[in-house]
Amino acid sequence: MVQLAGSSAVQSAAAAGAGLLAYLAVARWPALLALLGYATAALLAVSFVLDVGEVYSYSDVYKRAFSVLGDDVTTWLTPLLPWAVLSRRRLLAVAVACAILFSGTKISLLLLALQLAALVLLYKGERRALALRCAAPLLLAAVVYLPLVLASPYAIAAGNRLAAAVAGPATATAGESAPAFAPTRRGHGTCRQNDNCLGRLLAQPLRQRTVSAVAGLWMTLQGGFPGPRYPGTADKFADLMVAANPWGVNEAWGITREEWRQIGTVQTPYLRFGSGYGPLALAGLLLGIAGIAVLGLRNIAAGERDPFVAFTLFFVVNAVVNQTQPWLVPGPILVLMGFSGAHIVARSLAHRAAAAPAGAAR
Repeated sequence: MVQLAGSSAVQSAAAAGAGLLAYLAVARWPALLALLGYATAALLAVSFVLDVGEVYSYSDVYKRAFSVLGDDVTTWLTPLLPWAVLSRRRLLAVAVACAILFSGTKISLLLLALQLAALVLLYKGERRALALRCAAPLLLAAVVYLPLVLASPYAIAAGNRLAAAVAGPATATAGESAPAFAPTRRGHGTCRQNDNCLGRLLAQPLRQRTVSAVAGLWMTLQGGFPGPRYPGTADKFADLMVAANPWGVNEAWGITREEWRQIGTVQTPYLRFGSGYGPLALAGLLLGIAGIAVLGLRNIAAGERDPFVAFTLFFVVNAVVNQTQPWLVPGPILVLMGFSGAHIVARSLAHRAAAAPAGAAR
């Protein structure tokens, strides 16, 4: 967990700045986005099939794979799908759709649905055709998903046989070395019984986010806990919440120290920022994000319809809806928000420059 010390704001600003630099590069070479999409899809496919890296197998037909990219990978993939669709890169759209289903973070799927719905609504004259173009990669990805998840155990066994053959007979003695690939046990059993598996998968994260939001609101209203005062470990966070017991939540909701420790930190992005820096800093941040979002909506109203509108939509949807991932800390989502924000500002300046001669003529 990233401690909200004074340097954390600098690190977050640096991550957003990296997004600006990435935008400058991609604006010149859009193929870099395609390369990112293909590379990510390949990495997640290997992770999904061979259980390499961070993988959660909930049942024989449902698993999620993040490789080494973390569980926010689905979120930062979401604008790549509409960008690929609008760019008419059909193979890339299918690859990105597969990667999204392979990783399958729940909030990310909601963000994707909202972005695609907004995109279709923007194109009044071709809504049906665009809806089909958006749906087709996801349907193909769903067709790919089931055979791969069913074939995964056999692929793992085949990978071990291949690794043993490459290693040679000298290292093939049973028990001499661990297999190259092994099925993951993380998440196993969660969905094996007919006991409302989906409900439990949704209810527990919802409770954790709600409880952490209460903690974040209390910490924010206390003026924040900057620098070394911030409870930067799960144990320190649990100790603070047990001692403070904000608004009697421990007794009201039956929250134990162990549950606070499992939650580990404030998980909602804005309240996590506020818990470190206080309400005034949080208000300034919200005003800045809202300002860029308004610019993005104005760009859309002014007629932005090229493939990069996908990143305008992502910025607005993520800023408003994504209240479960701590994306304001340094990481890929914050980099992409910087990327998308840079695009919004650049497009707004271009619109103003284009409108200036007309205004001067009048």
